[in-house]
Amino acid sequence: MNVVFVSNCQDRAAKRTQRILDSYAIRIAPRTWASPVTEQGLRDIRQALAIGASRRSAIACYKARGARDMRLLWVVGSHKRF
Repeated sequence: MNVVFVSNCQDRAAKRTQRILDSYAIRIAPRTWASPVTEQGLRDIRQALAIGASRRSAIACYKARGARDMRLLWVVGSHKRF
């Protein structure tokens, strides 16, 4: 499945999130990553992000369901920023 990660982190949480997501996905914008990933890979990414999460972290994962259709799968960190 193809997924898109959007980060709305601040301060040091942004650098920590960028380091984790850069190792798993391709950066397509300053705070956006995209990647084809399996279910197990998606669980690993979420776990890695959750371990490093802080109050300033906010990462959303969207599943690309078509050319113009995206579905929110999960959010790690602050839900209020999305």
